[in-house]
Amino acid sequence: MPDMNAELEMIKKVQQQNELKSQLKAQAKTDVGSLKSDIAKATKLTASTKTIAQTYLALFSSFEGKSLDALVDRLNQNAQKTLQVKHDRKAFMNSIRTK
Repeated sequence: MPDMNAELEMIKKVQQQNELKSQLKAQAKTDVGSLKSDIAKATKLTASTKTIAQTYLALFSSFEGKSLDALVDRLNQNAQKTLQVKHDRKAFMNSIRTK
């Protein structure tokens, strides 16, 4: 009989551990979801896009010749950097996972 009680206690502990694991996993998924959402909101560039476009139009209309060419080159470089940042942000967001 003492072996039966020990086995029952062991089974009970294993069940409690499994329940705790599933609770922690669910909480971790919730926390990761919140983290991803917060990061997405903090790094979203959409709100600035309109202002950036208006600024570019004002710049384009105020330059000409070599100055305009230099401006276009610089803005292209900035656009490439922005695309890289967006790519890096997406890769970072996709790297956040739970087991």
